[in-house]
Amino acid sequence: VALRNAQFFAEIQRSAERLTQQVIERTAELEQQRAQLQTILDSISEGVMYDEKLQINFINRALTRLTGYVQPDLTGYLNTLLSSKYDDGQRALITRRIFDSVDRMSIWQGELRLRRKDGSEFEASLTATPVREPGGAAVGAVTVIRDISQEKALRDQKDRFIASASHELRTPLTNFKTRLYLLKRQPEKFDQHLNVLNHVTNNMAELVENLLDVSRFERGVIVLHPRKMALQDLINDVVAVQTAEAERKNVTLVTDLPASPLHCLVDPPRIIQVITNLVTNAINYTPSGGQIRVELRTDNPEMPEQAVLNISDTGIGIPPHMVDRVFDPFFRGREEIAVGTGLGLTIAKEIVNLHGGQIEVQSELDRGSVFTVRLNLVRS
Repeated sequence: VALRNAQFFAEIQRSAERLTQQVIERTAELEQQRAQLQTILDSISEGVMYDEKLQINFINRALTRLTGYVQPDLTGYLNTLLSSKYDDGQRALITRRIFDSVDRMSIWQGELRLRRKDGSEFEASLTATPVREPGGAAVGAVTVIRDISQEKALRDQKDRFIASASHELRTPLTNFKTRLYLLKRQPEKFDQHLNVLNHVTNNMAELVENLLDVSRFERGVIVLHPRKMALQDLINDVVAVQTAEAERKNVTLVTDLPASPLHCLVDPPRIIQVITNLVTNAINYTPSGGQIRVELRTDNPEMPEQAVLNISDTGIGIPPHMVDRVFDPFFRGREEIAVGTGLGLTIAKEIVNLHGGQIEVQSELDRGSVFTVRLNLVRS
């Protein structure tokens, strides 16, 4: 009996040792799988978090980079992350909608405004996917968070672009139809109406060409035909054309150009387009009795690298909060006195950028603006 008991206990001990070894091996295997899963999730560019019953059990590094939070910071599912613009009722409603979807074993997708640890906020796309327990019910959710601030800004800009383009095309078309109606009713004023129709047609053609230019720049299909040119020649060509309009508005248009030619490798029609846009803008927004100055110089008299063109005016200026937007498509600042389509500066910036140059603006409200264009000089 003693021998059998000894053998029995020895077998139990061996079984216990085998079970212990299996547990150790299984634990190591699970730990390895967990480490692999952690590595995979940390390699994902989107933020990921896993929760069970509103308790956050895991977040990946991307979520920490995106929000500044680490796992212990996050409580109550999205409560910590939701923007301050949501009140308590809205927060509860958002959470309830997400978890109602998860409880139905459905994926929830939506866009929310979230808040980082430093207080800054961003637009985010969220996808909450239910996690099942063995019985089939949902025990939690994996939520993927992606910053879509830039995408949303581009969507908003596209919507504004389409709305503005539609408006700008509708206005001359309305004028066109009105003049055709008047032409039928007032044949004795044929020449007057014909002149207006010609003006409207030219404006529409210019708008369509500008829209096409903006589209070409966005698609990267603009091709330059550069050649060595003295910038003074291009400036003088523009000033000669624009002087009559400046005089009509009682605005003085003066130039200050160096005697020695400053040569740059440029596409002449495109640079003329830039200078024309800047001078025309200055004329449009400078009141009677004002002055526009077109000045050309080098960035360094001793070792010049760039030609610097300044076009300054004594016009209405640009409000400080709008200065950073002057090169956006269809931006026209003070709408009550805006002139043109709001595409000229956008096109000018794209042309200058294609030439490897820079364009910038300084402005003071009711004091005037200075637009500066820098182009690389061609060494002799």
